[in-house]
Amino acid sequence: GSLAQLLVNTGPMWRQPRSGGHDDKAHPPIHPTKFSDGEADWSPEKKRLHEFIVRSFLACCSLDAVGYETTVTVEVAGEVFRAVGLMVRERNWLN
Repeated sequence: GSLAQLLVNTGPMWRQPRSGGHDDKAHPPIHPTKFSDGEADWSPEKKRLHEFIVRSFLACCSLDAVGYETTVTVEVAGEVFRAVGLMVRERNWLN
């Protein structure tokens, strides 16, 4: 897809996947081993699982998204009101 092409074509989007914080001696994460558009006989569930695996792998190899969060807390007549907003500055893997 387009994110995979972006990772291949532009070095700045690629980053080496981070090691996890724990070593539980389990197998490495499931990851795609070759390109597939999905086979004609794949069930909808198998297609969704394949897409989930590919998207998770590509997210691990992409730059983190960058955003700013703002929180405002106001007290009026003894009532507390709180609003939270998030602004995404760089989408990166969210694309």
